[in-house]
Amino acid sequence: MYPTETDFADLIDSYRHRQDKISLTEIGGLAEALNGKLDSSEAKLIEKRVDGHDERIRQLQATLTGQEKTITDISESCDRLNNFRALADPEVDLDLSPHSLEGFDWTSDRRLWINDAFDIAEMSYVLDSMEAENRDALSVPVFLHSGGTEIARFPAVFTRCREDEESYWDMTGHAVFEYGGSLWSFMLSSVPENSESEIELFRITAPAEGGGITVTVGDDFPEEKDLGYTCFSGTVDDTVIDTVGTAAFRHKEGHMCLTEIRIVHNGSVLAVFPATVSCPDGVNVLLQGLFEFQSGIFSLYLIKTVGKEGAIVEIGCRSSRKTVSDISGRVAALEKIYSTELRLMELGYTRPDTYRAMLSEPAMTEERIGLREGLASIGYTPKEIEDCIEDVPDLTMANIEHAREIMDRWNPAATGIKITSANGWANDPALVVFPKLDFSNVVYLNNAWKNSPNLAFMPDLDTSACATFGYLYFNGNDYGSRPQNKMKRVPDWDFSNAVTVLDVYPLNLCEMKLPDVVRFPKATSLRVFPGIVNRTMPRVEFDERKVTVFDSMFRYSGIDHLPMTRFNDNVRNIVCLYNGCKNLTDLGSYDIVARNATANHLFQWCDNVTRLPRSLELAETDMYAGFLGMRLIEEVPDYSNVLFKDMKLAFGCTPIDRYLSEYPASRLKRVLGLNFEKVSNCLYIFECENSPGTTVTRPLTYLRIINLGKGPATTLDFRCLGNWGSDDEGYRSLVESLVTGSYDRKANGMPTAVIMLPQSVADRLGQENIALITAKGYTVSTTTV
Repeated sequence: MYPTETDFADLIDSYRHRQDKISLTEIGGLAEALNGKLDSSEAKLIEKRVDGHDERIRQLQATLTGQEKTITDISESCDRLNNFRALADPEVDLDLSPHSLEGFDWTSDRRLWINDAFDIAEMSYVLDSMEAENRDALSVPVFLHSGGTEIARFPAVFTRCREDEESYWDMTGHAVFEYGGSLWSFMLSSVPENSESEIELFRITAPAEGGGITVTVGDDFPEEKDLGYTCFSGTVDDTVIDTVGTAAFRHKEGHMCLTEIRIVHNGSVLAVFPATVSCPDGVNVLLQGLFEFQSGIFSLYLIKTVGKEGAIVEIGCRSSRKTVSDISGRVAALEKIYSTELRLMELGYTRPDTYRAMLSEPAMTEERIGLREGLASIGYTPKEIEDCIEDVPDLTMANIEHAREIMDRWNPAATGIKITSANGWANDPALVVFPKLDFSNVVYLNNAWKNSPNLAFMPDLDTSACATFGYLYFNGNDYGSRPQNKMKRVPDWDFSNAVTVLDVYPLNLCEMKLPDVVRFPKATSLRVFPGIVNRTMPRVEFDERKVTVFDSMFRYSGIDHLPMTRFNDNVRNIVCLYNGCKNLTDLGSYDIVARNATANHLFQWCDNVTRLPRSLELAETDMYAGFLGMRLIEEVPDYSNVLFKDMKLAFGCTPIDRYLSEYPASRLKRVLGLNFEKVSNCLYIFECENSPGTTVTRPLTYLRIINLGKGPATTLDFRCLGNWGSDDEGYRSLVESLVTGSYDRKANGMPTAVIMLPQSVADRLGQENIALITAKGYTVSTTTV
C-alpha cells in the first residue's frame, strides 16, 4: 500500500516552520541561566574597579621605578646619585630554565613555583649593592625570561633581613607584572650565601569582593623618622579579611586577586595602594603589598586563618628617607666605587667579579686599578689579571711597560716561528710579567725564557701549533740548586701538536699551581716534570702507541709515589725516570715493567728509599753510578732477570761530597740476585766515585751472582765486601757466585779476568776454591781492608 497525498501533507505539517515561535519552556535550562545573568550595571561596576586597579598598579610601577626622584630639594647631588645608581643597579637577570617551565600553561594555570630558579649570582649582586649603600631594601629592574623568550621587565623591591650578624641574609623580592593578557604577582625568596632560591608566580584572576581593606595604625607609625629596617603593626576587621579570603576564592588553591588597601591613622588616610590576596592552601589568607610613604618604601604583610580572630597586619619600613647631607656624603663614596667598577667592566670583568673585587678591596687605590688596566693592555684576561695581582704583590707599572715593549716588537703575522735563547727572552733579569702574545704560529720553543730569574707570571699562550717544547726556563744549573724563576703557577700549555716535550715547567723550590690534567696526543718523547717539588703531579694523558721516550720524566720532582710503572713494548727509554726524587721511600709494592727500555740512573740519588721495587723487567741497561746505591736499603730483590751492562759504582754513593761521611753507614746486607751475562764494567761496584779504591767495608754478607764472568768485563771488583760470606747463607752465595756458578772463561776461549777480593773473603774461600776459580780462567787479587 502506497502513501496518499494526505499522508504527505500530514508529514510536512509535523515539522516546525520558519515563521513559528519557540516557547522558553521548550529549551532546557535557559530560564535558570537567564535568571543568573550578571546585570549590565554590575558588570560595568566590576570593569570600572578592574580599570581602577590596573591604573593603580601602573602608578605603583612608575613610583617604584622612579623612587629616587621623590627625594626633593636635591639638585646636582641627586642627579649624580641617580647616575651612580644606574651603574650600581643594572637589571637583575632572572633566566628561568626551559625545564622549569615544562607543562606550564600561561593562559590557564594560576600558580608556578620553581626551586633553584636562577643564577644565584644575581642575588649576590643585589646583596652586594645593599651592602655598598648600607640599605636593607632596593628597587631594582627585573628582566624575567626563559632563554630567548622574554616574559616581562618590571621594577621589584628586594629586601633583606637576618636574625643576627652571624646569620645569613634572607632576601625577598615582590612585584606585579603583566604577561599574556594577565596580571601576575612575583615573589622571590633567596639565601645567596647558601645558594638557595625560589620564585613563585601567581595569576591575579579577579578583583577581590568588597570595598577594599582598611588597616588602622597607631601613633608608633613613622612620620619623619630615619628608620632603616623597622616593623610596625596595624589592625584590620577580621570579617573583611574572611570575606576577601573565602568569597573570592571559594577555598580554591592557587588563586590570586587584587584588593585596595587604605592605611588610616587617627581618621586620616595616609596611603592607598593595591595589594595581592591569595589563599594558597584554602585555609589561610595571604595579603601582600608595597607602598611609598614619605620617601620610604614599605611592605605590608598579613597571613590569617579563615574564621579565627586576631588579624594583625605587619608593616615593615625597608628603606628610609635620606637627607641632603646623607646623599652628599654617600655620593662622594659611591663615585669612586662605581667609576672603578665601570673601568673594570671595560676591561672585561663581569658584574659579580667586579663587585666582589670592590667589596674585598673597598679602598682600592688608583695604582691598583692602573695595574689592572696595564695588564689588560698586554692582553691579560680578568682571571689572569687577578692571578697575576695575587702572585706578584710587588708588581709595578715599570714591569708592565717592559712587557709591553716585548709585545710591541712581536710580529704575530710571521709563520713557522722558532724561538730559542738567541731570539727569545732569555737572560732578561728585568722580565717580571710576560705579555699575552699571539703564539698561534709558533712551532718551536727552546730555552725561550732561560736565565730569567725574576719572571713571576705568564698568561696562557696559544701553543696549539708548537711541535717542540724544550728547556723553556732552564738556567744551566744542576737540578735543585736554586729556583729558575719566581713563578707560582704555570700556563695551561696547549700540547695538542707537541711531539717532543722537555722540561716545560720551571724548577722552583716551592709547590706550584699545576693543571689537573696535561694531554700529549701526538708526543713521542716526554720529559715533563723534572725539578717540580709538588708531591702530586697532574694526570698525564698520551697515546701509548706513540711515546717511546720518558727520559727524566719526574727527575728531581717532589713525588712521593711512582706515577708510572708499566710501559708498552714500544717504549725504549726510561733513563733517569725517578732520578733524585727525595720524597720516595718504600717502593716494595711496585713492579717496574719496561721490557724494551733502557733505564740508566733509574733511582740514582733517591736517598730516602728504604725498599726497592720487588721486580724489574727491563731491556739491557746500564746500572752505573748509584743505580741502586741508596744508603737506607738493606736488601736488593732478585733482579737476575735483568741484563745489566755497565755496573761501575752501581751500589756506590753519588759523587756529591756530602755523602762521603755517610758512606760507611750503608745498611745494605743482602743482594738476592744479579746477572753478569752482559756486564762490561763493574769497577768500584760497591765503592764511592769520589774516592774509588778506598775499600771501606760494606756490611753486605749475602750476594748471589749468576753468569759471573760471562760478560766482557775483565775486572770484577768486590774489594769493599769484607763481610761477604761471613754467615752460612752468605757463604753459600759466595761459593755459588764465584766457584760453582761462575762462567768458564778458559773453556770458552775468553781472556783471563781478575776477581778483586778483600783478603778476608779470599781466606774464607780457601785455596781449594781459589784453585777452582783459577781453573776457569780467573786470577784472584786480594786487598787488605
